[in-house]
Amino acid sequence: WWIGDTDTGIKAAGDSRVTPEMFGAVGDGIADDTAALQSALNTGKPIYLSKTYRVTELDCTNVEKIVMLGKNDLTARLGTSPVENDEYNIIFEGEMLFKNAPIRLSLEQVQFYAKNEGTLLDVQLSGAWVNRCNFTNFGGVFMGGVKTLCQITENTFCELSGTLSSGSIDSYFTNNYISGKLSKRVTVFTGVSVAGSTFQGNTISHCKTVFGKFELWEFNRVEGNLFSDIFKVFDVRKQFNDTVIKGNTFANIDYTLAKDGWGEHADSEMKSKEWTVFSIRGKCNRVNISGNSGTATVALKMYY
Repeated sequence: WWIGDTDTGIKAAGDSRVTPEMFGAVGDGIADDTAALQSALNTGKPIYLSKTYRVTELDCTNVEKIVMLGKNDLTARLGTSPVENDEYNIIFEGEMLFKNAPIRLSLEQVQFYAKNEGTLLDVQLSGAWVNRCNFTNFGGVFMGGVKTLCQITENTFCELSGTLSSGSIDSYFTNNYISGKLSKRVTVFTGVSVAGSTFQGNTISHCKTVFGKFELWEFNRVEGNLFSDIFKVFDVRKQFNDTVIKGNTFANIDYTLAKDGWGEHADSEMKSKEWTVFSIRGKCNRVNISGNSGTATVALKMYY
């Protein structure tokens, strides 16, 4: 099998990989295996995670790249958390799992549980590959910096209590299941800009906002997604341009495509509602919206 970043690929087989057990890990989910995981990470080799490891924080200051493969492929249960603790590969108890992380990241079939709603990492990412992983109870996942040419596919983000990705985004998010924690006001994606990105085939539910407080949104595709039980899907503050929004389903959306201020031609009924799909506060040009369906209160509402 292969695991690697999108440009070079890394063959993780035979002697080219390491395990935490080589460095003294217990792997029962109870003992603190932080030191063993740290030693494995310091080798710079792909790490195979066959058991459950409890860790606090991993210092990646001198690590060139992070490459991990887990034992459980939960794709068949996409949208659910592991049932038992021993189905997780890493039970994380600190504030940030990968501290001072490198910009290159490859994760395949790794099941994470953030016991204290911690953050995975806070760094610019380039060419990251994250596939068929599970992230449960995280307060933040891919935080900080620019996300360039990253492939985030077929993952489950359950009970999210914070942001999945912040910063500027130029990447691919496809066929993921993302669900916010009901007690939190979750914004899934937030930052300065989204440009040249694809969001396709995702299921996103129980969030305050999906795309929040971006100043620039252009040259993106949002296609074939299911958005449900969400207050607001898009919140773009300045520019919303050159985008295709096609074949999506909007279910139980409380705030759908609108421009703030309502405009002088808005009638009293429209003014009294706060439910629409896009909140666009600036210019909107060359946007193709077609083939969408659902039960949003207002399907399309824009005023200039």
